[in-house]
Amino acid sequence: MLANPEYQIAGSLITLKSIGEAFVKTAQATRADKGRRGHGIFATYQGGPGPDGGKECPCKPKGQTHRWPPHECEVLLYALLDKPFIRRRPHEGIIARCQRQVKDPKWLSLIKEIKGKDKP
Repeated sequence: MLANPEYQIAGSLITLKSIGEAFVKTAQATRADKGRRGHGIFATYQGGPGPDGGKECPCKPKGQTHRWPPHECEVLLYALLDKPFIRRRPHEGIIARCQRQVKDPKWLSLIKEIKGKDKP
């Protein structure tokens, strides 16, 4: 099979064979690099407090936070307003903890805000 003279890079004809050889060289170089640089897996942000800090919520144990504001927390909305869960229902222990912790006076203004928004 002859190479098409229209397909050239820097004056060299490009053939199927040259493409295959380039592929093999690249694959071998990539395989050799993995030992030095890892396997191409990089850490990403997967929850926890973000750069602006997390939001405290009665659904979490003391000292723990989540990324969304408490007035958007499904567990808290269920505990206060009996709103159904959009996502998967959490374990009963989480719901019970939230119902217990929401009685703390610390959450009084949050409760008033959430119950006030729910009224028509």
